[in-house]
Parts: sequence; C-alpha cells; structure tokens
Amino acid sequence: PRPPAAGPPADGQPVEVVPSAKVAPSAQVAPSAEVALAQVAALATSGDGVEARRQCAAALLRWPSNAHLHYIIGALCTGEGEHEQAEAHYRHAIELAPAHAPASCNLGRTLLARGAHAEAVAVLRRAVAAAPALPEAHANLAAALRATGELAQAAAAAREAVRLAPHMPQALHMLAQLCLDCGDASEALELSLRG
Repeated sequence: PRPPAAGPPADGQPVEVVPSAKVAPSAQVAPSAEVALAQVAALATSGDGVEARRQCAAALLRWPSNAHLHYIIGALCTGEGEHEQAEAHYRHAIELAPAHAPASCNLGRTLLARGAHAEAVAVLRRAVAAAPALPEAHANLAAALRATGELAQAAAAAREAVRLAPHMPQALHMLAQLCLDCGDASEALELSLRG
C-alpha cells in the first residue's frame, strides 16, 4: 500500500508521497506532519525501527511542536531500550498537549519500570482522566497502584480495563494478580483461563 498523498499542488494534480530513499532530494515533496507520521508508523509497523526513528527525528526538526511526533519517537526509544530519551520525549509531548493520553500512558509505564511509583500513579491518573475509554491507561494505572500497595484502587482500575477490553491479556493478568493478592484464588484462576 502506498502512503497517503501530501495533498494537491497549486495546479490541482495529486502528488504521491514516495519514500525518501527512492527520490532524489531535489525532487522530494515536502510532506505534512500527518504524512510524516503515517510514514513513520508504517516503517515502525513493518519492523524498520531504525528508519522510522531517523524519519521521526527529521520530522521533529521540521515540526518541533508536534506532540504526537514526540510520542512516536518516545515509543521508538522505548522499543530500543533508551528509556531516558523515551521519558524526555513523552514529557515533551505532554507539555505540548496535556491531554495526550497515549504519551501519559507510556510515561507512566516508563516511570513504573524505573521505580517512580507515586509519580507513575499521578501521570496515569491524568491519562485515565484524558481518555477514560483507553483500557491501557486503566491497566497501567492498576499496575502502578499495585506497586504502591493501593490494592483496592488497583483492582478497580484493573476491572475497568477488563470491562473496556474483556480479552486484553495485560488487563486480565493484572486483575488475576490482584485477586491473588487479595486472596481470591478462584477468580484469579477464572481470569487466567480467559487470558
């Protein structure tokens, strides 16, 4: 499949966006931020994280205030194990767009992984507030609350994640863990069998 067109030029004829490796620099059409995002996403999905990150970094030079570009490069950094850079990009995305729930969700996971549990809870609460229908935000909040020992609130967050996405393995596993934490082995087993 071809990437989306950048939009019609002045003469009204559509322009096809071609990957930069196939076109001489002088012949390249300047893509919009949305087209750049689509190209980066396609590269990342195809498994070419190095080229995706290169193109995302180039797009950030052109559109430094695009929160979603910062989120995407943060996710690419996470995938490469560069958690400090990922955290910086997630934070920048949230500065630019405070309601960017996916960036908050990933920042919360990053904070949780490095042991900043209380900060992770605060960030993930904002993610849930910004996108109450995002099951990953609830599941990650459940994990952060569990890490702080707030088991009842963690169970409520995990139950909401399961309600939103009944077959989401992460949510089912978290709720099963919480059931075990609270001594309910039968519900834990039932949830484990679903996931």
